[in-house]
Order: sequence, then structure tokens, then C-alpha cells
Amino acid sequence: RIEYGLEEGDTVETGQRFGIVKFGSRMDLLVPPSVDLNVNEGQTVRAGTTVLGRLSNAESPAASPSRPAATVSDTSASPSCRSSAS
Repeated sequence: RIEYGLEEGDTVETGQRFGIVKFGSRMDLLVPPSVDLNVNEGQTVRAGTTVLGRLSNAESPAASPSRPAATVSDTSASPSCRSSAS
């Protein structure tokens, strides 16, 4: 079960925690192909500790403590992405 406290239009700051995955639930993370991943499939990661990947300088958002990193948008129509690797 995934619980989060965001609504469409809410601002999310860099490093802000906004939810929790409970009871061993799975979460799919969609990233652009240009992201340099720091983790491998099946690797255990920890929220707020594990750096999953890095954006190239051309794609990095200009986020700072005074500027939000992102705004929440409605993703209910987005397709799910699953790894085809076994």
C-alpha cells in the first residue's frame, strides 16, 4: 500500500518526503533514458539515502532551497512501465 499526502498542484521541494510504501509494496519509477542510473535491478534502496541516478547537466532542474524542484501533476492517465528483464 502506498500512502502520500500530495494533491495536484502541490509544490514538492528537493529532498522532501511526501509518502510511504507500506507492507513491501512495489513502486515503479519512470525516468528519462538519459538518466545515469546508480542502482541495479533488484538492489535494495533506502528512501532519503540511496541516490538512484543523476540527470545530465542539460536536464538538471535548477532546484535550490528557495526554488521548488517540481509541481505535482495528475498522472492517472500515464501508462505503467515495467521491466522486461527476468
